[in-house]
Amino acid sequence: MGNNKQSVTFYCNRLQMTIYAAISQTVNSPNASFLFLRGIGLREALRNAIQTRLFTQLVPSMSHEVVTVTFLVREYDEAIEFFTNSLRYTLLEDTVLSAQKRWVVVAPEQGRLGSALLLAKATTPEQVLCVGKQAGGRVFLFLHTPDFLEDFEHMESSGVHFIEAPRSESYGKVVVFQDLYGNKWDLLERRAI
Repeated sequence: MGNNKQSVTFYCNRLQMTIYAAISQTVNSPNASFLFLRGIGLREALRNAIQTRLFTQLVPSMSHEVVTVTFLVREYDEAIEFFTNSLRYTLLEDTVLSAQKRWVVVAPEQGRLGSALLLAKATTPEQVLCVGKQAGGRVFLFLHTPDFLEDFEHMESSGVHFIEAPRSESYGKVVVFQDLYGNKWDLLERRAI
């Protein structure tokens, strides 16, 4: 039952973030969505819809999307700090499961699409060896952005390590950076087609 409850909470948070973004873009005010949803209690309505299995009717394609990727970390709190501050991710959930284990989910900041990351503390020798090497030295994840320069400058000022200078490619602006453990990421603003 614990996993089902966590999944319900995760999907509710993701759906709520999507609705926030849609309302903000429609009304052209980031605060409008918060005030609108808070005023009518939509969050509670969404939770009820999900818990009563109406979620599949609201978002039928969710069963065919990768929505969460396990991301090995040394310590939960240092990883939360990096993702929420340096990358401006949103902390969707942080639930204590036992004295050693937590269910920690982060996702791109409110209004941006993308898969969430389940921050999983490495506990076995094999897992510890994989921290920072989840893609064997290749680029592991691709962080798309609508504003490359603004995100690049924020990340640089937050101490994120870039292993190259930003460059323009046929597909857009890109730069490779490393997370706090050494995994390589692309920060990418796709070129309009």
